[in-house]
Amino acid sequence: MSQTEAQQNTTPTTLLGLGAAARLIPSLKGKPTHPATLIRWILNGVRLTNGQSFKLAARKYPGGWATTREAIEEFVDTLTRDRCGEPVPAKPMKPTARRQAEINRAEHAADLVGI
Repeated sequence: MSQTEAQQNTTPTTLLGLGAAARLIPSLKGKPTHPATLIRWILNGVRLTNGQSFKLAARKYPGGWATTREAIEEFVDTLTRDRCGEPVPAKPMKPTARRQAEINRAEHAADLVGI
C-alpha cells in the first residue's frame, strides 16, 4: 500500500454542507438538485417498494445540515437496488415513544406474573 493510499484510508470522512452535497448529484432534468431536496430526503426519506422509508444519513449542526459523500452514495445505491428489483435489507424500525412505553408496561406486567 502506498503512502497516499494509507492516508486516504485513515483520513476522516469529510462533512459536506447541503449546497455542496447537492452539486454532487447529477442534473437529469436540466435543473440542478436543490439543497431543499436533500433536506426532504433527510427528514422524510424516500419510500421503497417494501413500504419502508429510507432516509439520507446526515447530522444537524448549529449552522445547518451536513452529510457525507459516502452517505449520498449509499442512499443512491439503495434506491438503485430497490428500483431495479433487488431486495433491500429491511432496517429494524425504532419504536415510537408511545409504542416503547407500551412495550415497557407489557414487560413489567409479565415480570410481575413471572413470565
